[in-house]
Amino acid sequence: MFEKSPNLKSIGNILIAVVLILLAAVAGYSAGVYFDKNKQTSAGSDSVVREIFGDSLFMNNLSGKILAINGGNLTVKVDKIISANLPAQYQIKRVAISQDTKLVLRTNKSFEELNKEMRQASAGGKSFAPPAPYSDTTITASELKTGDSIHFTFASDKNLGILASQFMAEEIDVSR
Repeated sequence: MFEKSPNLKSIGNILIAVVLILLAAVAGYSAGVYFDKNKQTSAGSDSVVREIFGDSLFMNNLSGKILAINGGNLTVKVDKIISANLPAQYQIKRVAISQDTKLVLRTNKSFEELNKEMRQASAGGKSFAPPAPYSDTTITASELKTGDSIHFTFASDKNLGILASQFMAEEIDVSR
C-alpha cells in the first residue's frame, strides 16, 4: 500500500551531479567558441592583408631600414609595399646574409659628374642610354650600419611571400 519514497539525499546528489555536468558542458562549449573566434580573427587578418596586396605578396624584394645588426643577421623594419602601409605585425623582418649575398653601396652621383657622363655618351651623335644617376660599390657585411636604408632581394616561391618574417638575402642594396 505504501510505496517507499525515494531518499531525498540521493535525489539531491543526483541533481547536483546533473547541474555540474551541465555547467561543464556550457563551459566547454564557451571555451571552444572563444578559441575558434580568436583563430578566425587571426586568419581573418591574414586574409585581409592578402586581399589588399594580392599578387604583390609574392614579390621577391623589400625595402626598409636596418634596426639592428647581429653578425650575419639584420633586423629590418619594412613599413610600406607599393606605397601601402603594412600592418604592424608584418613590419619587422629578419634578413640573413650568407657568403653568397651580394652587398652593394649605392651612392648618388653629383650633378657635375652626371653631366660629364651625359656629354661623353652623346658625343658620338647616336642615340644612347642615359647614365645611371648613382654608382655602385661592392661592400662587406661589416660595413653595414644601423639606420641604413636597404633594398633586398630573396629567393621566393609560392610558399614564401613578403608576409614571412625571415629571409635569406640574395642581394642587398644600401643607400646612405
